[in-house]
Amino acid sequence: MRLFKIVALLLSLALFPVPASAQEDSPANPEGEAYWQKSIAAYEAADYQGALNLARQGCDVGFYRACFGAGRLFVGSELDYQDETLALPYFREACKGNIVEACTWMGSTYWLGKKVANNDKLARLYYRKACLLGDEKDACGYAAFFQREGKGDEPDLPGARVNFGKSCAAGSYLSCTSYAIMVENGEGGDAKPELARSVYTEVCEKAHLDDLPQQSCLNLARMALAGEGGPVDTEMVLMGYQSACGWDDGEGCELFGNWITRPEVIAKNKGLYSDWRSDLNYECTQDGTAEACTAVAKLYELGLGGDKDAATADFTYKIACGMGDPKACKD
Repeated sequence: MRLFKIVALLLSLALFPVPASAQEDSPANPEGEAYWQKSIAAYEAADYQGALNLARQGCDVGFYRACFGAGRLFVGSELDYQDETLALPYFREACKGNIVEACTWMGSTYWLGKKVANNDKLARLYYRKACLLGDEKDACGYAAFFQREGKGDEPDLPGARVNFGKSCAAGSYLSCTSYAIMVENGEGGDAKPELARSVYTEVCEKAHLDDLPQQSCLNLARMALAGEGGPVDTEMVLMGYQSACGWDDGEGCELFGNWITRPEVIAKNKGLYSDWRSDLNYECTQDGTAEACTAVAKLYELGLGGDKDAATADFTYKIACGMGDPKACKD
């Protein structure tokens, strides 16, 4: 599940200030509001147990913001104990009141909770509700993943494509990659190679390592090399391979190394090889990418980016071989 690494952000949401969606979803309830305001005051005075007790009282009389606050305190770091099983009924109640963050939390807990049994069907339902309530970046992306993989219910490729698109538009590069793959392959709708290539390009150019952009970069290079979704573009091929390698992707480093030793690429980019040798050395020695070691060994062997150095090339091939790249192993 390379593209869907779940972060702990949902389990560490700040209790104050109250999310805007939570502020909008509790109906008029003067008694619950009073408990909630007292809970806020106790929290601000660092009386976290008192804040919890007051939030629970507010929840008991149907004030959904207070339910969310109680659940958040049970999984936060303010108390001496954290227990998602104690938080669960409060987040469930808050979700009933359309507190979107609570619905997303419920989905994540039923998917990957530490103490709560996995239940893909419930996770999918809660993610779908949170998505419909407006958590497009996170919940729509998770809902789409469940829909595409058929987790918790039958696959729903059109729904997955729509929700990946919403999540992508809201800023999730993880979802953008999945959306582009579906669009390129015609999953859940017509194939649109031009759109797919455009999305791959944006992810590869703008994403960070936590966004896992490697697949978008590799797919962009493949399409640019084949002239799919646009003209053949060797600069895009180079950018895709180099970026994927820079994101610690072994396949990307292998493809980058092969690409920059092609005669036509050497002739066009002679001034860049010193930097490329340095970059590949870093990926090899600092990030431990075996394929980068193989690639830089070949640069030493050919004298690209510096003098030929057969001894260093041979030594680096041995390192790459020992790190697990069979292509670097010589008889």
